Amino acid sequence: MEGDGIMVFIVPVICIVVTFCMAFYVKRILDTIEEMLNKAYTGEFTEKHYDERRLSRIEYKMECFLSSNTLSKRKLQKEREVIQSTISDISHQTKTPVTNIILYAQLLRELTEDEEQVKLASQILNQAGRLNFLVQSFIKVSHLETGIVKVNPSIQPVSYLLKFLYDTYNERALQEGITMSVCTSGEKAFYDLKWTKEAAGNIVDNAIKYTSYGGNIKIYIRNFEIFLAIVVEDSGIGIPEEEQASVFKRFYRGYRVGQDDGTGIGLYLAREIVLMEDGYIKVQSEPGRGSKFSIYLKKS
Repeated sequence: MEGDGIMVFIVPVICIVVTFCMAFYVKRILDTIEEMLNKAYTGEFTEKHYDERRLSRIEYKMECFLSSNTLSKRKLQKEREVIQSTISDISHQTKTPVTNIILYAQLLRELTEDEEQVKLASQILNQAGRLNFLVQSFIKVSHLETGIVKVNPSIQPVSYLLKFLYDTYNERALQEGITMSVCTSGEKAFYDLKWTKEAAGNIVDNAIKYTSYGGNIKIYIRNFEIFLAIVVEDSGIGIPEEEQASVFKRFYRGYRVGQDDGTGIGLYLAREIVLMEDGYIKVQSEPGRGSKFSIYLKKS
């Protein structure tokens, strides 16, 4: 009977000790893994020598995974630096010849009195301008896609953006016989002024390009609980419903505008910029009745 009493006392004690040891061991493993993850997150993780006697298999596999991930990040960073250098070189190498082509074509057009040569010089100027626009657009897309250039949004008045759109595009719209109206607003939104100018400008540029003489373009604000929408509404040719999901794809050109000037990356670039600001773009359109592009920017 006395032995049974001792066993009744010892068994619970053994269970408690075993439970405590297991909890301590699991905590040590979790603490080690957490430390590894924290160092990997901050970029401070370095590969060390681990063996089965010092760490559990789980810890060892976690170390292998993080070491591989760290190497991949370093490799990616090196590749990004190579891409950045290549893009910068392309930008520099193309700038001078394109500038020279434009300059020589302008001189030829001014100095010659031959009408045929004037036409040829004008065509050279036109094509050189398109080439310059295409190269610069590709560079901008590459900068954004590779993370070389970061969008840095902040809370600021949308009046800065609206003023830019009016000052930049109103004169061109008038030359095309198009009436453009831009509202004023004291509202603020979360956006990067430099890059959102690029995004909204591409949309307004398209609106002018695809609106006929006598048409109109309206730029105004719609206020929502979380977002502020900058709406660009035109009375142009419109977009068929089956194409509306594709207009933001890179290099996409609708079948009705395939012969017109353009590169097919303006709306793609606009969408990528706005997405980086935690916003989005919606399009509503109907052939023959114009298009409405709404740029949704967060209000905070």
